Amino acid sequence: MIIQANGFRYKGLGILLMGPPGIGKTGLMLEAIQNGAELIGDDGVFLSSLENQIMMAPVPATKGLVELRGLGIIQMECCGLAKVDLILSAVKKVDVLAQENCYQQLLDQRIPVHQMLMDPYSFVRLTYFLEQYDHEHGLSHLAQKY
Repeated sequence: MIIQANGFRYKGLGILLMGPPGIGKTGLMLEAIQNGAELIGDDGVFLSSLENQIMMAPVPATKGLVELRGLGIIQMECCGLAKVDLILSAVKKVDVLAQENCYQQLLDQRIPVHQMLMDPYSFVRLTYFLEQYDHEHGLSHLAQKY
């Protein structure tokens, strides 16, 4: 199944970044890549189920391609496969009531969802959120590299 989202692996976690066009998903993902994240896919990833886990992989037709609005398409190195640990929902305004215990069903698996406010501080917010998330859930030591 192909889903319209950005996929990357950062700090040991596979992240699906979802949201409306033009909100800044690619910019946030590129900042993460500049700081050690690995690209899975820009504007589309292939999802599959493997041993009761949701895996994401690049869409073959766009593998390694990232569209930079106003500059065009650039080629980047990307990794092949990563487990989806978390969905970040890119938003302009955070709904505080929707933050707790939010999940999305993907291929019969529940994936945690967190709203990510998109503004000039999104990358700093992402970094601190993932540190807190790892501390609370202890996922980074479980993350597998495929």
